[in-house]
Amino acid sequence: MSTKILFVGEHPLGHTGNSGMLNSIINDLDTDQYDFSIFAIETQRIANNIPIPKNISIHLATETAQDGSQDIWGPNKLLNILRTSQADLVVMVGLDIWRYSSIFNSIADLRDNIGFKWVWIFPYDLDYIRKDWVDIIKNIDFPCVYSKYGYNLLKPHVKQLEYFRPPPPYHEILHREVYEKRKNIRKRIFSGVNEDATIFGFIGNNQFRKDPQRVIKGFALAVKKNPDAVLYLHTEMNTGVFNLIQYCKDVGLKQNQVLSKKTGVILTPEYMVEIYNAIDCLVLCSFQEGLSWTVLEALKCGTPVIGSEGTAHDELLKDVGIIVPRTETAYLPLNTGEGKLTWMETKACSPNNIARAMDFFCKSKIEYKKELSEKSIKRGKEWISGVNDINEFLAKTKDAKLEVTQKNEILFIQHSAAGDLLMTTRCYKGLKERHSGIPLNVMTLPNYADILINNPYVKDIYTWDNSLLNRAKRDFRYVYNPHGDRIAPGHWGRNCNSLLSDFYWKILGIEPSDFYIQRLKPSYEIAGMVEDNTKPIAVIQTSGGDSLFRTYKYMSDVCCGLRDKGYYTIQIGGAKDYPGGADLNLAGKLNYRESAWVMERAKIAVTIDSFLSHLAGALGVSQVCLFGSGNAIVTRPNQQGNVLICRSPDYVHSCIGLGPCSAMLRDCPLKCTGAHDPKDILSDIDEIEGIVLKSVTEPIVIMKHGS
Repeated sequence: MSTKILFVGEHPLGHTGNSGMLNSIINDLDTDQYDFSIFAIETQRIANNIPIPKNISIHLATETAQDGSQDIWGPNKLLNILRTSQADLVVMVGLDIWRYSSIFNSIADLRDNIGFKWVWIFPYDLDYIRKDWVDIIKNIDFPCVYSKYGYNLLKPHVKQLEYFRPPPPYHEILHREVYEKRKNIRKRIFSGVNEDATIFGFIGNNQFRKDPQRVIKGFALAVKKNPDAVLYLHTEMNTGVFNLIQYCKDVGLKQNQVLSKKTGVILTPEYMVEIYNAIDCLVLCSFQEGLSWTVLEALKCGTPVIGSEGTAHDELLKDVGIIVPRTETAYLPLNTGEGKLTWMETKACSPNNIARAMDFFCKSKIEYKKELSEKSIKRGKEWISGVNDINEFLAKTKDAKLEVTQKNEILFIQHSAAGDLLMTTRCYKGLKERHSGIPLNVMTLPNYADILINNPYVKDIYTWDNSLLNRAKRDFRYVYNPHGDRIAPGHWGRNCNSLLSDFYWKILGIEPSDFYIQRLKPSYEIAGMVEDNTKPIAVIQTSGGDSLFRTYKYMSDVCCGLRDKGYYTIQIGGAKDYPGGADLNLAGKLNYRESAWVMERAKIAVTIDSFLSHLAGALGVSQVCLFGSGNAIVTRPNQQGNVLICRSPDYVHSCIGLGPCSAMLRDCPLKCTGAHDPKDILSDIDEIEGIVLKSVTEPIVIMKHGS
């Protein structure tokens, strides 16, 4: 029975290097052994005389996005194909590793549920390691980088990484013509160009990474010393990211000094071989390269190359080409592991250095140019002789036993925030009871991990790792991510009818236990200032998790009133919290567990809707909790003892939205947490004291709105 393969890549009849790579791979495939289909990203087509096996099912990727635009990559279409293709192997060819990052986790889930093996043959052209990209690569069964440069850079970080050297498209017909034939080709393609002129050729896409404008600028400088030189631009002159027609004019080039790709010419592989034989030197000073087919094609055709130093160019051009150093800082728009476009810093060749390389080539003796040509042919043949056999590679892949390292343990995932993590501690006992005898681990952001230290139900604390998140279901037998899986971002807190503290155990379907956080005694100096005080302690807080919307700037007036009542005031919270005028300011000086130690010693607290309000509630410390954009009905503390007064603003008179918005309206002119009158807060404290004197046995919650 043949193995079913779904290839994902640019259309095998397209004009790009990735199209050619996929075309070469499927033409080398043993169709008796493999039954395959293609999920094809549509690109501009080249001549249809390039053979591909007949009767092959090709699914075109283009889909209509939500905004009505056409998405040529078709992420949703791809997921649908993966669900129904029954593929044994899914092989992505030539695509950047971040290309489907928006659906990466969904692909991984389908892989785990359906059972196909996931292969990705990809470029890596950065000078440095990006952890988010490495996280993606680690979760692929068989990641294969197609440059030796990329392999050497990534291998220390990705255990299962392989080097796969793909067959270049139409490499069998790449060759150096004899001198007389080259002359005739040159006259036909570049009619009107002096036969003694040096023709530099740029062959590549009009895109940021290929950097054609610096090549044009460099040529404009070089042609001043070499007036017979000509630049041929085999690219899109009026489409793509640069207006190259205008730029040639801007740098002062004359019409006869710049030639461009002819319209109406069918760009067959044979024609491209003629182009390489007609130009004297290929110039490709790109920012970076995963592997440049044009450079390899030029080498095989004996065409000398001027190329930028670094990345995959070094393995092709060292000792056989003219290398231009990359000395200028540039920025390249690429997607991150989160699927978001960002401008990443890279290096570029300066036009002056490109001009020097062109001038050097023009002035070099014919013997040197001939030597470069001979070395180029030899390097091209050597490289092609080492390409991988796709059939051998896939045979090894389909028969490979994937290493299974799943732990018989629980992984509980909580990304943020500190208050939410504290709330989830009520779930751990129930999960341990559900999975008797199985260890429980928690993954959270490193700045929140302190909350979990010495928790009796937690075996290990994992700091947040996207790679672990992606492969969690493969590494752990039981995975729980209630916030990430069930709570969508947005206005969930505006109209919900359940207490936030109860979300997690209700979603998980378990019985809640008590909150848990260790009370850790701070340093001797800080502990002494707290313990030596003989007055009752009032803890105050001025800023919550969102300093823009959860800051109260009149806490100093509250502190004055608390002193008059005989309290010793202590401010805790973050280092950048608004100063509250407390007797002792410990803001930014305590970790979460030390804050719990201080809070436990308080008789009363005035908090903002945040971690500290939930901490006071968990420890049963009476408090006045100030709300603004958060809905007190939902996000109030789960008070475990004494008295909680939740004070919300009068939304009807002080809010343009007439209600809590969860801080979604970022440019709101009314910062509602700051709307509370200090006199009202002090009045609330009087009320709490009166209730506590009656020795309440059950926690009391009082909701108040406005003055």
